[in-house]
Amino acid sequence: MLAPETSKQIPVGVISSYVMPNQHAALRPTSQWLMAELVRLGLPSRLQFNMDLCVNEALTNIIDHAFASPADHSITLRLLRSGDDLALEIEDDGALFNPLQRPAHTPSTSVLEAPIGGLGVDIIRSFMDDCSYEERAGRNVLTLLARGVFPA
Repeated sequence: MLAPETSKQIPVGVISSYVMPNQHAALRPTSQWLMAELVRLGLPSRLQFNMDLCVNEALTNIIDHAFASPADHSITLRLLRSGDDLALEIEDDGALFNPLQRPAHTPSTSVLEAPIGGLGVDIIRSFMDDCSYEERAGRNVLTLLARGVFPA
C-alpha cells in the first residue's frame, strides 16, 4: 500500500481523473479507482465512504436517466484540490439536467408510505458538505465538495 500524501505534497488543481462508459458494469471499477485515490491521499474512511456513496448515486442516475439512446457515452470524473477542500466533478454529455433543482423529499411518517427510490439527490446533499451544478459547453457538471480535508 502506498503511503498517504501530506497536504503539502498535493498541488491545487486536478489531482486525478477517470473516464468511464455509461454502463452499470463500470460502476465497480470506477469505485475502485475513487477509493484508491482517496486512500492514497490519506483521507479518513468516513469521507471515503461518503464520497463513494454519493458518486455511485450520481453515476447511477446519469446512467439510468441522462441518455436518450443506449449509444456509448463517456462520463468523466475529476478529483480536485481547491485550498483546503476536495472536490469531485462528474461530467457527462447527457440531456442537460440540474439534479439539484429537485426539491428535498418530505420525510415519510411510516416506512409503508416511504417512496421507493428517488432519494439519491437527498443522500448527496446529506453526505457532502456542498454540491453544485453547472452547464459547461453543453455538458452537465455536478461537483461534490468536502470542506477542510487538507489542513495547512
